[in-house]
Amino acid sequence: MISASQAYTAELQALLDEGVAERLYSGASAGLSTPAGRTVVSAGTHALDDATPVGPDSLFDLASVSKTFTAAVVLRLAELGRVDLDAPVARILPIGRGPGADDITLRMLLLHVSGLPAESFVWRDPDVPPDERVARVLASPLESRPNELYRYSCVGYIAAGAVIERATGATLQELLGDLVTGPLGLMSVSYGPVDVARAVATEEQPWVGRGMLRGEVHDELNRFLGGKVGNAGLFATAEDILAFAESFLNERLFQGGRLMQMVTDGLSESHGSSFGQGLGPRIRDRESFGELDGYGHIGFTGTLWVVDPRRQVAGVLLTNSVHPHRDHADFSGFRRRFGDWVATTFPSLGV
Repeated sequence: MISASQAYTAELQALLDEGVAERLYSGASAGLSTPAGRTVVSAGTHALDDATPVGPDSLFDLASVSKTFTAAVVLRLAELGRVDLDAPVARILPIGRGPGADDITLRMLLLHVSGLPAESFVWRDPDVPPDERVARVLASPLESRPNELYRYSCVGYIAAGAVIERATGATLQELLGDLVTGPLGLMSVSYGPVDVARAVATEEQPWVGRGMLRGEVHDELNRFLGGKVGNAGLFATAEDILAFAESFLNERLFQGGRLMQMVTDGLSESHGSSFGQGLGPRIRDRESFGELDGYGHIGFTGTLWVVDPRRQVAGVLLTNSVHPHRDHADFSGFRRRFGDWVATTFPSLGV
C-alpha cells in the first residue's frame, strides 16, 4: 500500500518534471510539509549549459522571498523591545522625501503603505559612489502620503533593513543569523555571493555588463547596493525554506500574538490591494498562490513559499524561471498550479 507521503512525493516530482519538459526553468526544488509527513524533491539541472543535476544542496536565488526574512528580523527585534513598529522611523533614520515622510513607521514599510516608490533606478547610474548609493535610495520622493495606498515596494524593504541596522548597530546579515536563521538551524540561507558550484544559474544581464549570473544576486538594485539589503539577495536550499515556512505553523520562531500579527491582513479597502498583506507575507493572493487559502510570498526568479494554517500545510517551490532570460516563458500559471496542488493534495489523500 502506498503511503500518503509516498503519494504526494510522486505527485510533486511529476509536477516539477513537467516544468522542466515545458522549459519553464532548467532546474527546480520543491517541498511539502503536512501532519502526515514531509518531502523535498528536485528536477532538472543547474543551467541549460550545465548538466549538474539539481539536488538537496543546490542554492537558489530567492529574490523577493528575502523580504519575508527581513520582516522576520524586524518582528523579532520588536518582540525583544529593540524597535517599535509604530514609532516614526525618522527618529532613527530619515526615510523618503515629501509630505508625511516624517510619519513613516516600520509597520508601514512592512505593509507596503509607506508611500515610497516601488523601485529605484539609481543602479542605472554607475557614477554614484558606492558609499552614497543606499542614501540615494532612502531619499526617494514619496509617491503618495504614508498609509494612503498599497504599493509593493522594494525601496520600502531596503529602508526597513537600513532602519534596523541603524537602530541596533549590527548588519542585516548579522541580525538575520542571530534572530532567524540561527534559531531555526537554516545553514544554507545566506546573502551572496555563494558557492558557484552549488548555485543554480539565473539570467544573463548585458544591460549592466554581466554575463550569466550564478551565485550572485539577480536583482539589479540589490546588487548595486552591495547585495545585502532588505528587498532581496538571499540564497537557500528548498529544505531550509520549507523549514522557514513551517515556523509559521510550529511557532518555533514566533509565538502567539506576534505570529498572528505577522500574518493578519493590515490593509483596508481604501489601500486598493486585491489581496491581503501581513507584516511580510501576502495573504490570499490568488494571482500568485492559486486557490490556497493562506499566506506566503513569491520571488521574481521563480520562487515561492506558502502556508495553509487551517490544514497545517506548508509548501515551497524554488526554480530559476528567469533562466536564460526573464522573458523566455510565462511562469505565473505554473506557480498557481503549484499553489492549487498544495491546496488540494493533502485532503485528496484521505488524511
